This record gives sequence, C-alpha cells and structure tokens, in this order.
Amino acid sequence: MTLKSRLPNLQKIFKDLKSEIKDVIADEDRIAFRVEQNAIFYKHNPDGIQVKLDAMNLYKLESGKVKEWQIWVNITEM
Repeated sequence: MTLKSRLPNLQKIFKDLKSEIKDVIADEDRIAFRVEQNAIFYKHNPDGIQVKLDAMNLYKLESGKVKEWQIWVNITEM
C-alpha cells in the first residue's frame, strides 16, 4: 500500500488536521522529519475527540522518488 493511497482513509478519521514540521534531517538519499499535528479523531467516537499526534517520518529516495518509507506515530488525547 502506498502512502498516497492511505491519505483518503486518514482524512476520514482525522478532521481539521493541522500540522507543524518540527525537525528535518536530510543526508544523500534519506530524509527524516518530525511533525506535530492536532486533529479531531472520529474513528471510535461519533462526536470526535481532540488528539495530538507526534509523528516521525523516514524516507529513502532513489532517482528522486520515494523507494521506502516508515512512519511512527504517538497519539495523545487532549
């Protein structure tokens, strides 16, 4: 499954998503960045719950395109 194909599902369960990039590290064929996000989470609660997401993204590039990617996310209810 590609990252692009996951976006519609994420947009259904995280509404009003606001993102702020906190750190970026780039080296040759790799890039890593940390993002702080706030959103309203709807998957298990029809009224939504305000959450904070701390995400770390790691991408390996080949010929200018993403070859591998990993994302770690910690979600905290606010």
